[in-house]
Amino acid sequence: MWGEILTTKEVEYCADLVERLKNAEWAEPLLKRVGNMNSWTYSTKPLLFELRFAGDAHGEHLSPKYEAPTGPGDSTVDFEFEVPGARWLVELVSVLTSDALKRASWEDGLFFGADLQSDAEDQTQSIEGETLLVQQKIGQKVLGSQGPTKFTEPVPGQYHVILVDMRGYGITGGDVWDYRQIVYGRAGLPIDKAYHAYSWKNGKGERHPILGLFDDKNTHQRAARYVRERIHFIGFCNDESYSLGGVRNNTLFLWNPHLFADNDDAKAAFDHYPLKPTGTADAAAAEERE
Repeated sequence: MWGEILTTKEVEYCADLVERLKNAEWAEPLLKRVGNMNSWTYSTKPLLFELRFAGDAHGEHLSPKYEAPTGPGDSTVDFEFEVPGARWLVELVSVLTSDALKRASWEDGLFFGADLQSDAEDQTQSIEGETLLVQQKIGQKVLGSQGPTKFTEPVPGQYHVILVDMRGYGITGGDVWDYRQIVYGRAGLPIDKAYHAYSWKNGKGERHPILGLFDDKNTHQRAARYVRERIHFIGFCNDESYSLGGVRNNTLFLWNPHLFADNDDAKAAFDHYPLKPTGTADAAAAEERE
C-alpha cells in the first residue's frame, strides 16, 4: 500500500546509525532487536524510530539505559536518562497506517490518496477515528495488560514522557492542532480554530466533542485517568528528515496541567530534559506551551 513504505532515505540513515552506535554498549540490546537492514520492512518502523531517537541521544554524548526496569514484574520503559537533578523515563510509540486508513485509500494510475471524512458511513474512516486511535495507543503505553505498572505515580525529580511517532496518522501525520486536541480536547484550540474541533457520533447519531487525554471529563477511556496522573509530557513527532537531531528538533511537547502548577512550572522542569529541542522547533514548542 502507498502508506506502508520504508523510503530509501530512511533505510540509509538508519543503516548509518547502526554503524554509529555499534560501539555504544548501552545500545547493544536495541541493535540486536533492530537486526540487519536486509530484514527491515514497514513493520520494523517502530524499532527504527527507537533507533533514530537513540542516534540523537548518542549524538549528544548521552548514554541512556535501554529497556530500563521501572516497576513490579518485568515492566520497563524504552529509555531512562539520569541527568543532574532529574530522572527521565521516555516511552516511544509509533502510529502506523491503520486498517481504517487502508480501507479509505484509493489509487488511480500515478495518483493515490485516502478519503477521511467526518460523515463517513464507517466512522473509523475519518480523522476523528484516527484521533481516537492515537489516544488509545498512548493509553496502552500507560495501562497495559498488567495494569498501570510501566510508570509509577510521580515522585519528585522524576519525569515521565511518551513520545509519539505520528507519521502514520491520517494522510499527513497531523499538525499542532491535531496534537493539542489529542491531549487537551477542544480546550486546546484557540477561538479562531474552534471550527477544527473534532467530535464523534454515538449510536443515536448525536455528536459529542472528542475529549483530550488530559481532560478530567474523559472517562470513556480507562487509561486516560492514568495518563493524567502519571505522564508529565507527551511529545508528537512527524519528522521525515532522517538526519541527526531530526527527531529531537521536530517534536512538539505538550505538558500535563494536572502535574504542573502552570506553564512556568512545566518549562522549568522541561529545561532539564536531555533531548530538549533546539532552534525553531523549540521555539514552536515554547509558543504552544503558552
